[in-house]
Amino acid sequence: MIKNIENLDKKSRLAQLNKQVQKDIQKREKKKKQLINDDSYENDEVQEEQENDFIDDQYEIAQSNNVQKNDKKNDISEDEGTNSIQQFEEYLSKISKNLQEEKQKNTIISQPTDINYFKNAEDGSLDVYLYDYYYDNVVKPGKIYAFGKVKDPQLNKYHSCTIEIENIIRYYYLLPSSEQITEEEIKNEVHQIFKNAQKMSKKVDFVGQFVQKNYAFELPIPKGNQKWYQIMTSYEFESLDPDVKGKTFNYCIGSTYSSLESFLIQKRIKGPCWVKMRNIKNTPNLISNRKLEFKIDYSINTNIQVLEGQKNSPVFSVVSLGLKSVNRIDLKGNKKEYKKEIFILTMKFNQNVNIDNSIVKEMQNYQKIAFVCHPNNQKKQDSVFQKGVLDKQTVFCQSEMVLLENFLNKFNELDPDIVVGHDLYQTLLDIICNRIKERGLQKWVYLSKLINVGSNEIPKYGNAMQKCRQILKGRLIVDTLLSCQEFLNSVEYTIEHLAKKIFDKEITRVDQKDYEKKFATNFLVNSIVEDTYLDNEYALKIMYHLQIIQLTKQLTIICGNQWIGSLQNQRAERNEMLLLHKFYELNYVYPDNFKNLNFQYKKKMQLKLSENTGSQQQQGKQKKQKFKGGQVFEPQKGLYNEYIVLLDFNSLYPSIIQEFNVCFTTATRKSLSLEQQMQIFIKNKKDLNEQIIQNNQEEEEQYNDIQQDQQNDDQIAQIEKVKYIAVLPGILRDLVDQRKKVKNQLKNAKDQLEKETLDIKQKAFKLVANSIYGCLGFSSSRFYAMPIAAFITSKGREVLFSSKKIVEDMGYNVIYGDTDSLMIRPNTQDLCEAIKIALKIKIEANKQYKKLQLDIDGVFKNMLLIKKKKYATLKVCNWEEAYQNKNIQEITVKELKGIDIVRRDWSQISRDAGNKVLDIILNSKSSEQVQENIITYLTELNKEIDEKRIKPSDYYITKKLTKRIDQYGEKNIPHVEVASRMITEKGLDPQSLVGHIINYIICKNQSSKLIDKAFSPKEYNDQKDTLEIDLEYYKKYQIFEPIKRQLEVIENINISQVASIFAIKYTVVQTKENIEEQGHQNKDMRRIYLQKYMPQVNLICKSCKKSQLFTGCFKYESENSDSQQNEKQKNILQCKFCQEDNFINIRNGVIFCLKNLIRYKQQMELVDENEIDSFTFGFSLLKNYELRITNKFFNDQLQALQSMFELSIQEKNELSVDIQLKIQNIKQIVDKELEKSDYFNVPVLQFMNSFGIQ
Repeated sequence: MIKNIENLDKKSRLAQLNKQVQKDIQKREKKKKQLINDDSYENDEVQEEQENDFIDDQYEIAQSNNVQKNDKKNDISEDEGTNSIQQFEEYLSKISKNLQEEKQKNTIISQPTDINYFKNAEDGSLDVYLYDYYYDNVVKPGKIYAFGKVKDPQLNKYHSCTIEIENIIRYYYLLPSSEQITEEEIKNEVHQIFKNAQKMSKKVDFVGQFVQKNYAFELPIPKGNQKWYQIMTSYEFESLDPDVKGKTFNYCIGSTYSSLESFLIQKRIKGPCWVKMRNIKNTPNLISNRKLEFKIDYSINTNIQVLEGQKNSPVFSVVSLGLKSVNRIDLKGNKKEYKKEIFILTMKFNQNVNIDNSIVKEMQNYQKIAFVCHPNNQKKQDSVFQKGVLDKQTVFCQSEMVLLENFLNKFNELDPDIVVGHDLYQTLLDIICNRIKERGLQKWVYLSKLINVGSNEIPKYGNAMQKCRQILKGRLIVDTLLSCQEFLNSVEYTIEHLAKKIFDKEITRVDQKDYEKKFATNFLVNSIVEDTYLDNEYALKIMYHLQIIQLTKQLTIICGNQWIGSLQNQRAERNEMLLLHKFYELNYVYPDNFKNLNFQYKKKMQLKLSENTGSQQQQGKQKKQKFKGGQVFEPQKGLYNEYIVLLDFNSLYPSIIQEFNVCFTTATRKSLSLEQQMQIFIKNKKDLNEQIIQNNQEEEEQYNDIQQDQQNDDQIAQIEKVKYIAVLPGILRDLVDQRKKVKNQLKNAKDQLEKETLDIKQKAFKLVANSIYGCLGFSSSRFYAMPIAAFITSKGREVLFSSKKIVEDMGYNVIYGDTDSLMIRPNTQDLCEAIKIALKIKIEANKQYKKLQLDIDGVFKNMLLIKKKKYATLKVCNWEEAYQNKNIQEITVKELKGIDIVRRDWSQISRDAGNKVLDIILNSKSSEQVQENIITYLTELNKEIDEKRIKPSDYYITKKLTKRIDQYGEKNIPHVEVASRMITEKGLDPQSLVGHIINYIICKNQSSKLIDKAFSPKEYNDQKDTLEIDLEYYKKYQIFEPIKRQLEVIENINISQVASIFAIKYTVVQTKENIEEQGHQNKDMRRIYLQKYMPQVNLICKSCKKSQLFTGCFKYESENSDSQQNEKQKNILQCKFCQEDNFINIRNGVIFCLKNLIRYKQQMELVDENEIDSFTFGFSLLKNYELRITNKFFNDQLQALQSMFELSIQEKNELSVDIQLKIQNIKQIVDKELEKSDYFNVPVLQFMNSFGIQ
């Protein structure tokens, strides 16, 4: 009883404390009301509200903890209860003191709120450095929120500001249905259409007029300059549908132009820059948590103008984030809910970062702070304090909720312009936002520079990037993981791997299982905090090393897109905005952005599309539009113990655009309907895996596909020859010229900072120029033009063919070629001689073109060429210096492309063995020496394996988990099975391992399945006494197999002898590649066999009117040609009599021949033995029938026709590239029909049923 009374007393005393705190809060409220009328205290009110919220939360937490302690058991002593209350009183006192200090600090650093303080004295304007924007296309489509910096004229400091830009003007462009349409007629119809489009009855105001505009894109609209009806209205009104039509106009363009896009293009704002703003006003309502905010009217043209003379960029505030979390599982019914709870959250920050130069020394100026709570929320939170003192920068919190509160307050105080982190989107921000949401903290808006704009809840929908852009409005996000994947070639992208690769630093991390142990003493807590700081530190180091801020800033300035888009590697967005700016300057009506289609319109079109798709599926499958990519020559496999020179076209596709003046304005091509262009943006997620563009009209004839092949040529654009430089070549020329100018400045620059700035600029120009082509062939691009992209790639193939022919005519061999490069074999052991030959080839090849330039890209000493895109070589790094000075010793480095050991999913022992064997191959002078040295090495390696001298970690196989384990269709995958056990054992969220590298080791087991033999390193170490590594598996599959693939292409190598070292039986397998090689070598024998099946292709030459039998590549005498003339004729497309080009005639003859063959087969396929003269066109239901024409006979006829156009290597060398492409075109027509031959299509189900198998 006495104890119960004591407990009641303690509760009463806690209640009394609560009353006292409430009184203090009420006093502050009264004071707040007295000051509320004074504008200068407006933001102090917000701060006091934050303080009150913080005290309330702290009080509730402490009160809850004490009450739980009192109610837990009846053995609490009076002293303990008294101590608990005393501790709480001390805690409240400490909070009050901290808040007072914080208030004084904020008072000192508070910004002036009077906008007039910052205005220019001369004209009352304000200079603002704009760097980021936000707009809500649904809720507030007519407003843009811009974020910038203004300079304090007295203190010479920069302050953050938020600008509300209102009354953005929307532009529509209507194409009149005829020249006779008057302005009054079109205006009246538009007025009625606007009225019908509005959901609520409201008057739509707009201004319209006829203007002269250019058009050059994919809609079936006449190209060039013509009359358009331009409408100017507000974004506040409902937009028109893209497919809206009327009696007075045929097309309406502009319904999907966004307000931000219109703002940037019309005001010519290209990237972060200084802008002069006039007639600015204070915002009536608070829109940000900054003290400096104002609004401006966009509709007045002179209010916003880019400064002609740009000033120096302001300094930015940068914060780097890092965290540690523990996994929790909540059971909700039968479902498990996986959560990550944060117990350490670290920040490194610098308020004065130079965004123009990557100054590594700035790293020294970063301050740090860590917020820590115990990882086990059941443990006593003050246990750490009893055993030592934490670092000054470490704030120990009573719970995760308090930790998040403190973090948000500090984050808001720092007000970062740039937030940095490694894997920021998918991990760091995702965890932070989930925990804030779970705890119900409304202060999540502190993550943004905007408040009271948009939703009051953390966004639920969209991908990680979209959600983060919504949450961190006004802040630039630098995810170093994304940047490394874009600019750095690496096997892994973890902090640990990148630290070793870039900075040559080995860093060890605290294991997750040891997190709780680290809270035993203050020293251990400090150690785990320092471990977390490594994430902050290396994220910043990588940012400075890759010059991410500076490079992306330059890319944004060149292209005129949003800076955040460049930081997210949105190349399509960059290219799109670059073209939009240019075409707007040249007075073009540019294409709509169908990504911005509103939700209601999408739903309506999806319904319409599904109805169309249903009817089309009954007619048959539809086809995609495709175009062929770059040319890849078949490699001449083998080991080359000599110099090989790599010749490469500098920026092949951009150069083709300039060489042939390729542009939307010069390309004649088939147009696309509005529905075709919108289709990919309207489809459901399920439908997006289907074809992008479909041919809705299919002919019912059997030989429809042959005609379709003819149309493939029409899909390639025809380029008009004009005297002026078109838009796309002009853009590329400007980029190239600017890069040359910057590179010249770089040569003369002496200051290191200036050199770095110029180097970043020239890199940016190069990146943009090389990526322009991509927007033409990317189906989701706004400037998608497949025929133009097809023309560029076809010219690329033609250029490579032509260059190869030049090399071979000069007497040298091309051992391999890929898209824009050729590997030349000069047949010399002398480096200077090899380079001289390459230079001669370069000069000869470059005579053909003005803009296309072939150049030496590298010199290789010894090369192992295995197959396409797979080779190993010793690259001569200093070939230029060695060529100029023969006394300089050449420096070589091993270069591997596509080789198995380059990939990370091999064990270390496999990579080490493969690398050693390659070293032997590349440094040996003969195949005999290769064989001898490899056998010596592998014998010793086998001995080390058998004697177990190899450490277990070298047997670890590494594979990446690309998706959740339940999303893998194939279940017998070792690393998936290992990951599944890890998730079960540790209670992990299945999503948490996605993208992670899974290590496993193969051990001996009774089971024959590999998944039963795979164990994680932890499982292996825990069961080391019972598990034994399966050495035979590693010898055969991890060592011998990769080495075998390297040795197979080398002549005179006895692979069986190599296999015997590991007691492996080796047999030569007839691979598909070997069969194909033999097929090429035996073309003549194949032609002799097929000659008797060759159908007759009779032609009449249009020039000489003589009849002739076309035999193609078959060389034998016929009625209309003598043997001597046939031998001399190298070009099979020429008339045998007058030597005129006969390409069109031959192609039509082949098509006609195919039609007759198909028709004859259909008619003669099944004939009843009693009714010889009656034919059937379907599957016969009669029992007695005979086959008049077999599938094999018909197939042999098709193959004979195909062989007419199969060229041997010697024949190709004798023909020009243009003729080869024409022959290939005709051959594709036959190939298409041959693919449908019944001889290659076995009715398996019918065959099985005949044996009674269901």
